[in-house]
Amino acid sequence: MTRRALNAALSAVFGLAVCLVISATAAASPVPSGFVGMNLDGPIYPDTAPGIDLAQQFARMQAAGVTSVRAVFNWAAAQPYANWSQVPAGGTTAFVNDGGIPTDFTSMDEIVGLAASAGDERPAVVIYAPLWDVRGQTRTIDGRPATDGPYANFLTDLVARYGPRGSFWRGRSGPIIPIRRWQIWNEPTSMSSGPHNHSHRATSHSSQPRTPRSSGPTRAPRSCSPA
Repeated sequence: MTRRALNAALSAVFGLAVCLVISATAAASPVPSGFVGMNLDGPIYPDTAPGIDLAQQFARMQAAGVTSVRAVFNWAAAQPYANWSQVPAGGTTAFVNDGGIPTDFTSMDEIVGLAASAGDERPAVVIYAPLWDVRGQTRTIDGRPATDGPYANFLTDLVARYGPRGSFWRGRSGPIIPIRRWQIWNEPTSMSSGPHNHSHRATSHSSQPRTPRSSGPTRAPRSCSPA
């Protein structure tokens, strides 16, 4: 073998070795936490279609490197009735009493628990006014709150439940990853979603003293950048 051929062979071997080292290092280096995120929407959540296993979906996302999950907290679905007298007969067992308002935390409890078990951070966007507090609309998906108080109260209760030292985490045997980022409404420039200052008024209202409805932090939720 000539010296030129030997040098070429050695260069090729060296180059291959460098590529293998770089590939191994890249494979062993995880991306920063929060680098890969997913926005959950239908048909996965909040209205999970039949046949979809949420736990399996989270396992797949975790395997793909997802570390942040943004989910809608549907106010209209959680508090569809303004008071207990409006709840249909036989339907009261689906709700708990939250300051006199029948409230269903079931779907939110599930998504928060699954995300924590997967080690995911969960920015939450709280939207959709229920029909009993929707302004000038007949569909909750289009309407904004008619008054600030009920929305602010619901936000405050969500922080008290899922935020740091929240009631949801008490006695939990699995991972505890409280929600620390809350998006106040969505698409503030949309006329149907309502002006941004309406959301800020509700946030401000939620920081005012009121009769506690559950233990935990009562400060106003922090808003992340609007989507």
